[in-house]
Amino acid sequence: MLDVLDEHSKVQNLIILLIVTITMTLVMGYFSQQFLTLSGGLPIPDTRLGYTFTEIQDLFSTVGQEGLLVYRNLQILDMFYPLAYSLAFVAGIMIAIRSCPERFQKIRMAGLVPIVAAVFDYIENILIATQAQSYPILDETVISIASAFTMMKWLTLLISLIVFLIFGSIALASRMKVE
Repeated sequence: MLDVLDEHSKVQNLIILLIVTITMTLVMGYFSQQFLTLSGGLPIPDTRLGYTFTEIQDLFSTVGQEGLLVYRNLQILDMFYPLAYSLAFVAGIMIAIRSCPERFQKIRMAGLVPIVAAVFDYIENILIATQAQSYPILDETVISIASAFTMMKWLTLLISLIVFLIFGSIALASRMKVE
């Protein structure tokens, strides 16, 4: 899997993935804005660092069926979003690692961190979708588990960014050193 990802991590693919990710971010932002209007400013679970059963219960009761419909539409888009952003991150990391001195090539596995973030995001999405679908009957355990996956998603995304910045900086520094 790593070799396939590395092979397809090219600048032109990164540009395409960034365009797709940015476009999806803008479209999802539109639906999120509709949701924020209906929720009185309460953000969707996906954008929070974590949440409690009471917070989700209050959120769903505030937005009602209209808001839950907007949220379901947002979740349809969110089924593709983790794939887009994680592949963009993978491509960026792999390109940066390939541009680093030879001794850093052994750490290519770091390019898989964004895939882990996407898996956490998908699990979070599925768990919250089950709760939106079953509302007003909510399961406190499912929401707690979803919140844990949300936190792990944000943590692995942060790690992905740090990995990209580190390898990008090393690649840039080694290029400047050569010139």
